[in-house]
Amino acid sequence: MNDNVLSGFNDDFKERILDLSVNGIYVYDLIKGVNIYINKQYTNLTGYTLDDINNMSQEGFFSLFHPEEQEKVAQHMKEVVNLNLGEFSEIEYRFKKANGEWMWCLSRDSIISIDKNGSNTQFIGTFIDITDRKQAEISLNLLNNELENLVKQRTSELEKSLKTQELLMKEIHHRVKNNLQLLISMFSLYAVKEKNKNIVNAIEECKNKIYSLALIYQNLYHHKDLSNINLKDYLSQLCRHIEDSMKGNNLVSLKLKLQSTKISIDNAVTLGLITNELITNCYKHAFPGNCEGIISVDLTLIDKKLTLNIKDNGIGLPQSFNIKNTGFGLEMVSALVGQMNATMEIINSNGLLFSITFTTNH
Repeated sequence: MNDNVLSGFNDDFKERILDLSVNGIYVYDLIKGVNIYINKQYTNLTGYTLDDINNMSQEGFFSLFHPEEQEKVAQHMKEVVNLNLGEFSEIEYRFKKANGEWMWCLSRDSIISIDKNGSNTQFIGTFIDITDRKQAEISLNLLNNELENLVKQRTSELEKSLKTQELLMKEIHHRVKNNLQLLISMFSLYAVKEKNKNIVNAIEECKNKIYSLALIYQNLYHHKDLSNINLKDYLSQLCRHIEDSMKGNNLVSLKLKLQSTKISIDNAVTLGLITNELITNCYKHAFPGNCEGIISVDLTLIDKKLTLNIKDNGIGLPQSFNIKNTGFGLEMVSALVGQMNATMEIINSNGLLFSITFTTNH
């Protein structure tokens, strides 16, 4: 062995230390361009002796590195040649053993000798066989790729299934809306033939209630969200429909101030029925003698508390007013408010105000 490898120990002791290593060890002389030492583990791992290696040409030895790593190995060698004492460079690569098999190696190289001019003259390298680890990594990567492909396939199937369900739900909503429109048309035919004004008015009220339901399904059919509805859009359309149906009250104006928010279909249905009943009552009872008036509908959302105010500046309610004795309409409103776990405040001053507040998750 060269005296620069392990100074301070005799050659026999140095040889025994290096041969006890579980790592393959080699020493390369940069001046001579040959390996000047390999330990027993180097031969055990690769199958090559020192003579085998040194009898190869540089091109022949370089061909033992896998073609996919040869450029990386060449770059690594340039780095090693320019290392300072105490520094090291590490690399993973595939190396062809004497039996023709490829092995994965993890090598670490470091300069151990320089000349009087400070030029590097020798470096030592150690390597271990990491074939099992790399094969496990490759198997894991293959498994990950299979899982990713499986997830992509399953996701695609679920998306198709979800799209099918959405289309089915939209079709159901569309058919429900059409059936409700059919009911409205049938009521309209009955109203045309009916002579009794009270019955005609009752039919119109039924039509408006059914329309409030049909309008929800119409909105759901035209939007992607099949479980919630934009309350501002819905109430705006509903209120304008009620306004159009009350053509005899041309002196009453309807003013809307609605904050945009979404609520569940169930709450929308309930709130639509309440709104229909209260606004219809305003038109029918708040302004006797076809006098001028204003009906205002305000919707506000503060800290998940949704408040619907329906107010008119009409004659208000008599002092003896009792909601339990007002007939089906307001009793129904009271029941629907309770169904929503909402609260309702009635203020009978300068007209009439119904204020309904409930908690929403939106």
